[in-house]
Amino acid sequence: PQLREPGVGAGAKIGGNFSTTESSQKGTGYHARAFFRHPIAPRLRGELGIEFGELKAKNFKTQLIPLDYRLLFIPARPISWTPYLYAGGGFLYYEHERRPSGSPAKKDIGRTAVVPLGVGAQFMVDSKVAVDVNGGYTMTFAEGITSLLSTKKGSYWNLLIGVMVVGEDEDTDPDKDGLL
Repeated sequence: PQLREPGVGAGAKIGGNFSTTESSQKGTGYHARAFFRHPIAPRLRGELGIEFGELKAKNFKTQLIPLDYRLLFIPARPISWTPYLYAGGGFLYYEHERRPSGSPAKKDIGRTAVVPLGVGAQFMVDSKVAVDVNGGYTMTFAEGITSLLSTKKGSYWNLLIGVMVVGEDEDTDPDKDGLL
């Protein structure tokens, strides 16, 4: 059988967030992502996703809801798994549910732009189901989102694992031999 490129797919992932701060109060929290993925070119995919998560520590708790679009570049196509790199852009809605006094954060609720970057791998379980694992870094353009005691732009790391249902790209002939 021919190795077929995946077509459109959708899935969900769960994992954790880890804030980047200079203080000893490192924020952690849950992270969930629902996404729709589609082919653009043989080694390029697009992904639209919405996420729900939080960052919390002893003195702060912030709810995060990012919406983003990512480009996934596939550098190689091994038989049983697919590694990828991703970069994208989007928007983040955030709400500070708890913060320390003296925080430079100007408001409790806000919106900002985000730039997610990361690496991942997709492992096919059968012809229509894949396990997807990725780790990434998200830069924001708002002050005080992750540490609440810093005037630096906030950022956070995440690690996710999930399941994706995929279809085949019917127009793909990966080895260009004319056999579909």
